[in-house]
Amino acid sequence: IVMILGSIFHGCHGVFLSPTTFLRRPLRWLEAISEYRGTMTGAPNFAFEWCTQIANSKSIGHLDLSSLELIYNAAEPIAPQTVRAFAEQLQPGGLNPDGLRNGYGLAGAAVFGGDGRPGLFPKSSWVDSARLARGTAQLVTAEKHGALEIPEIGIPWRDSRSEIVDPATF
Repeated sequence: IVMILGSIFHGCHGVFLSPTTFLRRPLRWLEAISEYRGTMTGAPNFAFEWCTQIANSKSIGHLDLSSLELIYNAAEPIAPQTVRAFAEQLQPGGLNPDGLRNGYGLAGAAVFGGDGRPGLFPKSSWVDSARLARGTAQLVTAEKHGALEIPEIGIPWRDSRSEIVDPATF
């Protein structure tokens, strides 16, 4: 919805693939970006993961992804290892890893909750998984046993405010 409304609001050209087209041939998404010189795209984590799994130098060698400025990974839990693999695998095709952004979809709250920092590769934080299971998020180093990697989604969008609350005491 963000991409459709954004194209209308900004009066820019939008190219959209149906979900069926993507499911039949996931690399068509990247081919369309290359062909139409797309500057912004987004998909859920599974799309990035699927493309990374099936792409090889032969299937993506003809792509030019250098026009992409923003690439949102949103709408489901984000796997940081998928973001890293996608960036690494497609960088030879012109993909700028700093254009990747983790986004928080939040469809029920006006479509968009927050996004990553412009021009910076998405970051992660690590928390103690045992403490998180007990309801407390404690930052730890990535090397700590039991560290759980959590993708950062950046900052709230424009004048919005985000809070993490306990649903039992909210």
